[in-house]
Amino acid sequence: APSSLALTLNEPAVAQLTLLRQASAPAGAFGAGQVAWVLRARGSSGDDAATQFNQTRGTVDFADGQTMGVVAVQLVSDTLPELSAQYEVDLELVDGFGLLFAPQAVAVLSVNASDNPFGQVELGPNPAM
Repeated sequence: APSSLALTLNEPAVAQLTLLRQASAPAGAFGAGQVAWVLRARGSSGDDAATQFNQTRGTVDFADGQTMGVVAVQLVSDTLPELSAQYEVDLELVDGFGLLFAPQAVAVLSVNASDNPFGQVELGPNPAM
């Protein structure tokens, strides 16, 4: 499950979430396996994740005996004014081994507002009257 369960990001950024695999078999036996993940807007917050991140789903492969993997998602840099929003990375499927530890199968990515979402105010010369 992701060991980094909450991250705050500024555009552009790369979020790296660590997947930890724990042995429940005797003598720490593992086999090869795969974990799928999906990234989506959290609740009614934010835009579609596909407009904010370079990838919204993927898999992490574990070799026999491997205990750690990484989900890396890139927050795309753009010039669109955006309010702060929250997204989540959910572990969806475990293929080839074990079960998901449900309380730690979701990571929350909070993205700060960017590109002046409320406009810009500045002083200027008085207009001619």
